[in-house]
Amino acid sequence: MKTSDSIANIAPALALAQGKIGGARKDAKNPHFNSRYADLASCWDACREALSANGISVVQMTDPSERDEIVLDTRLLHSSGEWIEGRMTLPVSKADAQGYGSALTYARRYGLCAAVGIAPEDDDGNAASAAAPPPRPAVPAEPPITDQEVSDALMLLAEEATEGMAAVQAAMEGLRPKLQAHLRKAKKAELASIKIAATKNEAPEPA
Repeated sequence: MKTSDSIANIAPALALAQGKIGGARKDAKNPHFNSRYADLASCWDACREALSANGISVVQMTDPSERDEIVLDTRLLHSSGEWIEGRMTLPVSKADAQGYGSALTYARRYGLCAAVGIAPEDDDGNAASAAAPPPRPAVPAEPPITDQEVSDALMLLAEEATEGMAAVQAAMEGLRPKLQAHLRKAKKAELASIKIAATKNEAPEPA
């Protein structure tokens, strides 16, 4: 933000004006988001009379840029000669006349609202963000592993060992992943015994 050397007159004048400035009505419709928002004309309608009554005018001018963007200066001028100025830089969605014109309208609207304190009733903001995705459903917490569950799993694997190693592997894959990890970490000796038994019960290969 930039200001004149003194803002002793414009500061109280702006404060008085803001006491009379209301919210900008959402008179325009955004077809892409099927919503309504306060366009530039509504923002001006919300503040023009209050600013003029307190000796404040608004000047908005663009500055050149080497990028695909709009650089807009919004200056509040007071009848005393004092001023307050802010700058806004906004990228263009497409580098053609329509793209620059649309970005300029956005910048003028946002710059004016920020400078004088207008609170639009609604704001499309589609150049900055998309509609928020629906919340994800809560994932239920996996129940803890119990001693009974571990005992039952080892008994199942031992029974399958009578059919060979393939049966043990299939039974192991049928257990929930958390239980599989627990057995491999905490029951190494028991699993080793089951594997030995399964290997002994493998059917001999035909000669």
